[in-house]
Amino acid sequence: MSELIIGKFEPPTLTHIRIIQQMINPIVVVVHTKVSKQKPFSKEIISRLFSEYEIFPYFIETGYIVDILDILEITPEYLICGSDRYKKYQEIIDKNKLSLQLKEVKRLDSDISATKVRYSLISNDEVLFRKLMPYKFWPYFEELKQICQNLK
Repeated sequence: MSELIIGKFEPPTLTHIRIIQQMINPIVVVVHTKVSKQKPFSKEIISRLFSEYEIFPYFIETGYIVDILDILEITPEYLICGSDRYKKYQEIIDKNKLSLQLKEVKRLDSDISATKVRYSLISNDEVLFRKLMPYKFWPYFEELKQICQNLK
């Protein structure tokens, strides 16, 4: 059995790492196109962060489930997704008759988000950064801050 999670992970947060660590045989797909203000981190940076937790994601330029499964040439049993993606993913699964079940991760308003992490970096708020990020990412604060501030 395996579980798939798809995301931009710009950057991966404490919540992302916790979810992945609880998954069974996790398959992590980072949807990555080109660097921009909302997607400031390169594949290399994202890879380095994930590798701190021995997570080695696939980088794919599309977020469309059918294409991802074709590219990976695998069919996991479950797709882990947030409430914001659940309905759309279910429609795609049903339309394409995929043998994939959804597991919803509900987000609370107080939850951690990559947007809040990027804000902490732009505003030089290391205290907030440490609340939102796993401790193994803390030494990356200056490097990530520099990347975000260069794109302001």
